[in-house]
Amino acid sequence: MRWISVALFAALLAASCSSDSSDIGAGTSTSSSTTTAAPTTAGPTTTLAATTAPPATTAAPSTTTEVPDDLPGEAFDLMPQTGALLAVHGVAHDDILNVRDLPGLTGDIVATLDPLANDFAFAGRARLLPNSIWWEITTADGVTGWVSAAFTAAEGPTTDSTAFIVDQIGRPSADSIEAVGLEVAESITDEEYVQRIVISVAPTEGDLGEITYDVVGLGDDAVSGQRLHIFVVDEEGNGTWTLRTVEATSMCHSHRGTTPEGLCS
Repeated sequence: MRWISVALFAALLAASCSSDSSDIGAGTSTSSSTTTAAPTTAGPTTTLAATTAPPATTAAPSTTTEVPDDLPGEAFDLMPQTGALLAVHGVAHDDILNVRDLPGLTGDIVATLDPLANDFAFAGRARLLPNSIWWEITTADGVTGWVSAAFTAAEGPTTDSTAFIVDQIGRPSADSIEAVGLEVAESITDEEYVQRIVISVAPTEGDLGEITYDVVGLGDDAVSGQRLHIFVVDEEGNGTWTLRTVEATSMCHSHRGTTPEGLCS
């Protein structure tokens, strides 16, 4: 079984985000609200502090499984624990993540996962392809297949990060919810590491406007990105939205998972 370093793993995940090795979409077009380029304005890379941890997921240790020679790629052991719950991360709200019967883009699609799916389990095998990494997973409906590791994470704790964001950029205002949210998302990234920023939950208006951005790539050994649930308010009723609060969920590297306390390990 092949061993690779954490640095190489991160580089391969970044490569997996390119158009020729990612596996999102099934004949749908990506919304123009999806941002895939590195942000134009970025502050220092900072992992948002976590104060509230979700229940820890108990998972059996990873086991070595004999893989058929005709399976694409190579087997390797830098992978999640068998049975560990994973979540989709970095897929736009109007798109899906494909589950295939083989690792890579040549396999048939056997299921799909929505951008907020967080109830599928690692099934025990990982494959290294030339430009991507693939996990074998079992969906909540019991379908076993393969997904691109670049679009998965282990869901970590959620914290109110409003004070941190306001300290960095104040309370930004703009004429759209998307613009305010993007400014918040860009404020926690470093262009050296960020792979993509996407809207994972479409904006909604009301007494409070809401939007959720996924930020993938923080250059952190434990935290692969953040899911930012952003609330805004139109105080004057004139279509100008101002940041109210930010709830940040740490998305842990899927191959490292979480501690028994639910923190990124």
